[in-house]
Amino acid sequence: MLLLTFFGIVSVLATFALYSAGLTTCSKIKKQKNTDGISPFPFIFGLLCAAINFEYGIYKDDKSIICTNVFGIICQSSYVVLYIFFSMQKKQLLKMTGLTLMIIGLISLYVFHIKQQNEYLAIQYLGISSCTLALIFFASPLASVLTVFKEKSVKSMSFTFSMVASLVSLSWTIYGTLISDPYIQIPNFCGFLISMFQLYLFYHFKELPKSKNIEYNIL
Repeated sequence: MLLLTFFGIVSVLATFALYSAGLTTCSKIKKQKNTDGISPFPFIFGLLCAAINFEYGIYKDDKSIICTNVFGIICQSSYVVLYIFFSMQKKQLLKMTGLTLMIIGLISLYVFHIKQQNEYLAIQYLGISSCTLALIFFASPLASVLTVFKEKSVKSMSFTFSMVASLVSLSWTIYGTLISDPYIQIPNFCGFLISMFQLYLFYHFKELPKSKNIEYNIL
């Protein structure tokens, strides 16, 4: 029980740090007073992930998952609002955000409908959705791997982000193992392997930054 509590706290705090990474990008947006060169997808996708994971936490009655994703929803919603405020393409972003909220709403309604007949099945459905989104989240930085090998440089990747992501995925893997939840365990274990591969690339190309803030370049 003590071990579970410890890793629950570590997982929550590590994920808080990961969600807070968006502050670096938001600070940049506010400073340049536009969103040029910055993609909105990490914020919108992050909101989708946090919302689905929050609902999964509610159905599982897991305080660690609930606490983490309440913070995530607040952060991602704030980032999306700030991005839209400074963007020149407000209509497109509002449509994209609206579509994301509609997807969240449809999934919620569908799961609620299933729950009326079979609560276990509803949890499994949410678990699969959460697992799929987590795998996409952790795998998305691999999109830059081809660039890394082509340029023989890791300048397109963030060392700090990879470090934090490895801590987050490892802590949730252990937490998922302790509570015997494969929907937490499997994607985070895969995320840990991916993060370690990214860290290996920094070692392989010998380009460790001296000091660098977390870049919010998930997608």
